[in-house]
Amino acid sequence: MTDDQTPAPDHHDADAERAEAFDADAALEAALTEVASLKEQMLRVAAEAENVKRRAERESNDARAYAIQKFARDLLGVADNLERA
Repeated sequence: MTDDQTPAPDHHDADAERAEAFDADAALEAALTEVASLKEQMLRVAAEAENVKRRAERESNDARAYAIQKFARDLLGVADNLERA
């Protein structure tokens, strides 16, 4: 073969290219599946964080209401004691 002749096509090269393309497609599909899974996890975590926030707000409001009620009962107790005295 001289320098100006092109080599004959090698079937092994074509097979290797097809295998590489298949591997790339499989890797892309795996990456897309992982992205979808991570997106679902992120949405679940965000929803759980929102639930925790709402639960904390509810507990805070309940604690505040309880403290106000206790304070009012204590004041009524003091008023009763003063009235008796």
